[in-house]
Parts: sequence; structure tokens; C-alpha cells
Amino acid sequence: SMNFSPSDLGDSAPARTYAVGDIHGCTHALDTLLEFLPLRPQDTLIFLGDYVDRGPDSMQVLVSLIELRDSRPNTVFLRGNHDLWMVKARDELEWFRSWLSRGVGGRQTLESYGGAAHIPAEHFAFLEIDCRDFYETDTEIFVHGALEHDLDLEFQVEEWLLWARVTDMQPHFSGKRVICGHTSQKNGLPLDLEFAVCVDTWCHGDGWLSALCTQTGEVFQSNKNRQTRKISLDS
Repeated sequence: SMNFSPSDLGDSAPARTYAVGDIHGCTHALDTLLEFLPLRPQDTLIFLGDYVDRGPDSMQVLVSLIELRDSRPNTVFLRGNHDLWMVKARDELEWFRSWLSRGVGGRQTLESYGGAAHIPAEHFAFLEIDCRDFYETDTEIFVHGALEHDLDLEFQVEEWLLWARVTDMQPHFSGKRVICGHTSQKNGLPLDLEFAVCVDTWCHGDGWLSALCTQTGEVFQSNKNRQTRKISLDS
């Protein structure tokens, strides 16, 4: 009995889905993860939001994601609460003040651009227009925050989609597994509740940037020091 790994089969292997947790301005971790992932053109790559704030280089993260948007068809971008915060901070003073307040991380984002005047319109457009609030497949629902368990996707509200924590959630009535970010796991390991998996593994802190392969349970990780490791949800 010969054991083949999917990579041995090349393009004939079934398409995979990889869900990437909160990046938070960690451009080194993002670059490293994209090199580390065994991505093929037919695979779907889903980013779960929170591209900006806290980490050192939100500008470069958005540059990289916009390049991916333009070069890689099977790529999905979800909107995180920090991505929304940055957009709202542009137009609303209350949001701008809170974005710059302690712990939110807007200051680091502004510094990465060299000031608000230097943020390209294209970056706001990416966060507003190219990012969506959820993504659904036959077996999973992908979202930044969490879902109200008894509501269809079309009736979900922003407070849940972008701001709620996976730990406040019950299994969704659809029976689909929910894949999310937002609730940082300081131990660097995804939180597997079976009905939901949170892959925000605290990249901007001392943790990792994680990409979960939903078909295999493999988790590919990188950190801001450009280290990589591969773990499994089962382990």
C-alpha cells in the first residue's frame, strides 16, 4: 500500500480550502505563510479579516492582499472589525478617536503609511468593496467574528459577524461548521469547538499566523520572525 500525499498528485488532487486568521499588520508572517502553503490554482484561499492595526506594517499587508486579489482568482477576503474601524475612522471623528485609542492599533497603521493623508483610496476601496461579511460552502461558513446560531446568513447583523466571539456562539442551525478569526488564542493554537474553529492565533503578539486546511485539519503556521511549523487540529 503506497501512501501518496496530496502534493504528489499534482493538479488532479481535489481542491482544498485554506482559511487564514487575523494578520494585523504582520507582513513578514504573511509573506512567509504564502510561501509555506502548498497552494495550487484550484485551491480556495480565504482570509478571515483584521488585516490592519497593532502589527508594524498594515500598509504592506494591504498592498500584498490587493496584489493577490488581482492575480489569484480563487481568493476570498472577509471584513474584520479592525478593517471596518479603519474605514469608519476616515469619515467619523468618534471612530477615528477610538481607532487611535490604547490597544486598538490604529496608531501603528497610521505610522505604516506615514500619516492619514498617505493612505491610498485603493486601500479603503479594498476594505469597503472587495471584502465581504461571510463566505459559505456546502460544509462551512467563514466569518470574522461569529454567527447567531438560529439565523440565516442573510439576517446576520454586523455586531455578530464582525464583533462577536466564537466562545459566545452555539452551533449554527444549518449544521455547517463555522470557521472564524477575531478571538485571539494566545497559546498559538486554533480553538476547535468542533461546530466552530477559531484560527486567530495571535500573530501580532507572540503567536502565529495560521492557515487551516478545512478538508484535512492541517494547520500551516508562520510568525513575524519568519519561522514556520505545521500542526494538526487533531493533535
